Amino acid sequence: MSKIRNIEEETGKEKYSSRLIKKGAIDFTNMMNTLKNLKIDSWFELNSFVKELKEKNKTSYIKFSGIFKDFKKEVKSGGIAFVTFSFEVDGVTIEIFKYLKIFKEIFEDIDIHLIGGEFSEVYEESIKSNYKKFIVKGITGFIKWKLFNLFFKTKLEREESVYNELIISFWNEVLSITERIGNYLEKNNIKLLFIVNTNSNPGNVSLALSLVLLSEYLQIPVICNNHDFYWEGGKSETEIKYHKAKPGPRDHYFTNYHLEELFSTFEMIYPWKSKSWFLLNINPEQSSTLIDRFEHNPANTGEICTAIDTEKFKPIKGEKRRKEILSQISGILSGYKKELKSISIDKIIADEKFKLHPNPFITGFDDNTTIDFTKKNFIILQPTRIIERKCIEIDFIFLKKLLEKRQIRRLFEKEKYDNIMIIVTGPIVIGHYEYFYKILAHFKAMLYEIDLEYRNKVFLAFLLSEIDKPLFIKRYVNPIKIHDIFSIASLITLPSETEGRGLPIIEAASCEVPIITRRYYPEEVYSKVVGEDLPEKDRFKVFEFRNNELDDKFINDLVQSLGKDRCEFMKHNRMVVKKRYSFELLKKDLEKALYKLYLNLKYD
Repeated sequence: MSKIRNIEEETGKEKYSSRLIKKGAIDFTNMMNTLKNLKIDSWFELNSFVKELKEKNKTSYIKFSGIFKDFKKEVKSGGIAFVTFSFEVDGVTIEIFKYLKIFKEIFEDIDIHLIGGEFSEVYEESIKSNYKKFIVKGITGFIKWKLFNLFFKTKLEREESVYNELIISFWNEVLSITERIGNYLEKNNIKLLFIVNTNSNPGNVSLALSLVLLSEYLQIPVICNNHDFYWEGGKSETEIKYHKAKPGPRDHYFTNYHLEELFSTFEMIYPWKSKSWFLLNINPEQSSTLIDRFEHNPANTGEICTAIDTEKFKPIKGEKRRKEILSQISGILSGYKKELKSISIDKIIADEKFKLHPNPFITGFDDNTTIDFTKKNFIILQPTRIIERKCIEIDFIFLKKLLEKRQIRRLFEKEKYDNIMIIVTGPIVIGHYEYFYKILAHFKAMLYEIDLEYRNKVFLAFLLSEIDKPLFIKRYVNPIKIHDIFSIASLITLPSETEGRGLPIIEAASCEVPIITRRYYPEEVYSKVVGEDLPEKDRFKVFEFRNNELDDKFINDLVQSLGKDRCEFMKHNRMVVKKRYSFELLKKDLEKALYKLYLNLKYD
């Protein structure tokens, strides 16, 4: 007997909503009865079911018979639900809030729902006044998802009990998530799902399959926005061993590649193939891979740019605001004491209490050194979360090489810098505490390798996302934001191995701050962001290196640049941002995605 019941017989007739025909749709109650009656006790049964569902969507589909204006009215009559693992203070969520702003313009007075496993308090006021929030426990992603380690850190074998136990736990979780989200979608008459990273980066496979089931059974069209994919920087053991592929930071997603019944199911839902799913990627290389390697329909794929608010990301004007920004950073690092004092690197590494409750801090060679942040300091900023692929330790290799140059020493003497500060802005990502202590060890090693005259002048500071916490925001009349920290930096670094886009390049350019960056993977994405295929007037001026090779030419070019009047090329970079990364262009991309989805629903 087919695992997918005859939906047309079950409902008795096709459902119509305005000009939207949902051939094969059933209501929420029937959907849940159908799913709960399935017998899914093995990975083979799940694989068979998903394959059948994939075939079924060729005859059970959504069709729209009106014009594009009518389609937008149809969407507006119900509302849009944005779904992601959690709304945190990170690059993905920041991009989502840009999309929300545009959708409010495209659909005036539309109901927009935000569905996630967690919501940062930072967004509370904005959400309360503009959107509807729905928290679904259990859909948080990556290390916060309870099955993550079993899927991606445990090599499963068919004869082992964990292999059989995992499918039971997984399917029960899929049913639970599907029921809770489905009930909300039906109750609020949601007409469009805008899902972000859920079906491209496997943070929560239960959520990914649930969204496929909801869209197929309830016949809700989907814009599937993908910031990064599991295969970007990820290879299987077979590819590494037999095809001499280089290991990458996402290889763990291929841990169970040897189990076809599991991995082929995984491949089908990352991302799902359907006329009613439009895959909206952040670079053309992702679209090309989906089309050429995974055989997705070109009509179902497109790209979206980013936008930079150049009124926020801009050069700082006025010494008063600069001192205010530096004073607030000093407050964060001192625990809001009157004086900022460093903690020695040895003390931080040895402190067992710190491991349990890390707070923002600044460390250097000596303990208890008083630091005045409002004086003239050379600030190297890496705006990032603490996660291994961000390669924060490269900053120390770079600084060591920089301090070996006589020209830079003369520059520091001429400019009368008191200290050199390396500031990392983001939190320690769960599962990356071991990497955090590696960073500290690398910093300690660097301090012993540089000349004595600089040993007591080099400091490493971790803000640990304090600027995004409600208590910090309430403490100041004009609390600083990330763009303020960009504006006081002397130099910004992006040494990451992989990036979905490379936003710090664009943000640094907008603030007229020089940036050093690796030619990160995918290199085509890096090239696109910098504008290497564009006329020189539309390209960013950056200082780049390959792999970990900070050669003499790279260092010399940077030293010469820092020693000159940088105004010309920095102003050029800001003009490039205004031309290539405006909100007008972002709006066009979102409207184009809606229109292409409409065309897919209109024509067979």
